[in-house]
Amino acid sequence: MSRVCLDCRTTFIDGDRCEGEQHRTVALVGGRQALVEAVWGEPHGQVEAVTGLRAAHARALRVTATGLSVGAISGLVVGLGPLALLGAVVAGAAAGSALSSYRSRRAPPTHPRGAAPWPELTPFARGRIRAAELASSPASGLECAAWGIELRCHDAVLGARVMLRAGWTGGMAIALDNGEQVRIREGTIRIVGDLPQLADYDVAELETWLRAVDPGRAIGTELCPPILYNVIGETSLHVGDRVELFQGYEPEVVAGSGALYRDAPATILVPRTVATLRRIR
Repeated sequence: MSRVCLDCRTTFIDGDRCEGEQHRTVALVGGRQALVEAVWGEPHGQVEAVTGLRAAHARALRVTATGLSVGAISGLVVGLGPLALLGAVVAGAAAGSALSSYRSRRAPPTHPRGAAPWPELTPFARGRIRAAELASSPASGLECAAWGIELRCHDAVLGARVMLRAGWTGGMAIALDNGEQVRIREGTIRIVGDLPQLADYDVAELETWLRAVDPGRAIGTELCPPILYNVIGETSLHVGDRVELFQGYEPEVVAGSGALYRDAPATILVPRTVATLRRIR
């Protein structure tokens, strides 16, 4: 994956394109600055954006600390016992944190900018994954027919923002409910729907993958890193899963089908662009 959409932040391989109208994709080798500007703004405003974000975090910390102090002082004045005093301190910290979160939601920083929603597509058909070449997720390490991940920033100041989306399949065959067959080749894929937060992931493996996607990534040394995250969402597809497919397929003649004269040759459906799927019950 060497390209990224500046709008929905989806990663692609060369030759793929984003389905969103007017969405812009760039190669991260040679075009990385465009991603930095999409996240942090124009170069002359990047330092101000980082400074403003740090100031917002400092204000949030001060409000939380004030709440903690008020809880402690109130408990001492009232003369609470040790356990009750601890409860007052915790309650004060929680109140301060809630107030900080409320204030940040009213006017969250505009930078770093998160991703726009994925382009809306129309459901096309439903079916079941019958066979697949396994692919390994760079986050959980899980081997599956396809994986999708979101790198997100979650905190009281930023709120929840998606910073990067990626998906991959080793290739799979899907039998549709109407009897037609679908083949999705190895490559990038979009898996829509819920991407639950991973409780455990391989930091080193994920960072190795990120540096392969973004060779300019230098952990801890950039003022304005274009891919920053503290939460990882992941979902996966497996053989036997029922899935919903979205528009964008066309028939392809099956090689060696041996169709006779005037007979319709055997065909299989293949995606015209990046395949989009959703797991269903």
